[in-house]
Amino acid sequence: KNNTNDTFECVFTASTPYTENTLSIPQNTITDGAGNGNNASNIFTWKWNKARPTMTISSLDISSGDYSNLTSIQLLFTPSEVISNFIVSDTSHNGQIIKFEASGNNYIGTLRPYSNNTKTSKTINIEVPENKFNDTYGYSNTISSNVFVWNYDGIKPEITITSDTIT
Repeated sequence: KNNTNDTFECVFTASTPYTENTLSIPQNTITDGAGNGNNASNIFTWKWNKARPTMTISSLDISSGDYSNLTSIQLLFTPSEVISNFIVSDTSHNGQIIKFEASGNNYIGTLRPYSNNTKTSKTINIEVPENKFNDTYGYSNTISSNVFVWNYDGIKPEITITSDTIT
């Protein structure tokens, strides 16, 4: 499209995500009214990031929603692509993460209830809210992760033996 100031606009559609795409105008492709050809243009380079990163939380010990009396569980944080700047404080939870480390492109954390009191029960939820980490292109996660639920049951059953015939 030719604007009045001799600026041309075009639409450049990349066909392959996550690869480098370039656009340039070779020398003598466009001529002015006097027949002068253009100089070669600069090379415009960009990468198309098809999707924003996401995170899935699972456990190596239980399934989400399970009840257990384990004093801690291992969590696995699995991003949809290579990410950077993901740290333990990016998580939102009502438990305590006592260990957190990268393992390849994944992250592993040890989660426990705030109290190790064996006479408590607690539902612990953990998630990664939106805008907490970036992919290698600088784009942040725009949706929250799944909410992983651990139903911690530290209450030991109490048994009382009675008899209707003997007191």
